[in-house]
Amino acid sequence: MKTDTQLHKDVIEEIQCEPSTTAAQNGVTSKDGVVTLIGTVATDGEKWAAQNAAQRVEVFKGLAEEIMIKTCGEHPKTGTEIAEAAVNSLKWHVWL
Repeated sequence: MKTDTQLHKDVIEEIQCEPSTTAAQNGVTSKDGVVTLIGTVATDGEKWAAQNAAQRVEVFKGLAEEIMIKTCGEHPKTGTEIAEAAVNSLKWHVWL
């Protein structure tokens, strides 16, 4: 199994090679084989791309992510808040 230092290095390199995200500017930690992604991105797509890039690195026990999506404006939204807004929008739209 890889050391935490090697996992940290490998995940950062993989995210930096991912063109769909700027998450390389964010943090990555590794402890006891569990990798955690930390920071903010502009879109849900970037968050997804960072997660997928990290998952391409083999031989770690788990992946946790604490990436926030910073939307335009003063009030950033969490992934849960965005999902709730989408569900409510679908409920409220008469043609869907």
